[in-house]
Amino acid sequence: MNSKQKIELAVILILFLVLFTIPMIAEIHYQTFYYLFVTTIFPLSMYFFNREVKMSDEALFQKMKRKKERGLVLFLVIEWIRTIVMLFLLFIFGKMIDTGIPFMEALKHYASHWLLLVVFGTVASLLVGMIRWSDLKEKYVQVDSRIRKRMKT
Repeated sequence: MNSKQKIELAVILILFLVLFTIPMIAEIHYQTFYYLFVTTIFPLSMYFFNREVKMSDEALFQKMKRKKERGLVLFLVIEWIRTIVMLFLLFIFGKMIDTGIPFMEALKHYASHWLLLVVFGTVASLLVGMIRWSDLKEKYVQVDSRIRKRMKT
C-alpha cells in the first residue's frame, strides 16, 4: 500500500468515525435507519477500496482499457447518473433522518428544488468526471509502463 492509499484509507476511517458520532451531537429522528445506512456504507466502501488496492496490474490495465475504449462521453454520463443518485439520496434521506418526516413528504419538500439539484449535480459530475478521467489516463500510462518493463526483462 503506497502513501496515497494510506491517506485515502485514513480519510475513509475518519469520515466514518464522524458519521458514527453525529447522533451524539445532533438529534437524529430515525437513529435505527441512520445506523443501518452507515453500517451498510462502511463495509461497501472498504470492499471497493481493498478491491482497487489488491487488483493486479493486468486486471487494472484491462479495466482501464475498457473504460478508455468506451470513451469520455459514456464515462461522464455514468458519472452524472452516479452523482444525481447520490445527491437524491443525500437530500431525501438526510431530510428524513434530520426531521423525522416520511419519504413522500421529504420528496415533496424538495420538489421545487429538483432543477437546481440537477444543475448542481451536472456541474459537479462534470468536474469530478474530468478529474477521474485524467486520473484514469495517468494510471493507464503508469500500469502500461510497468507491464512493458516486466515484459522486457
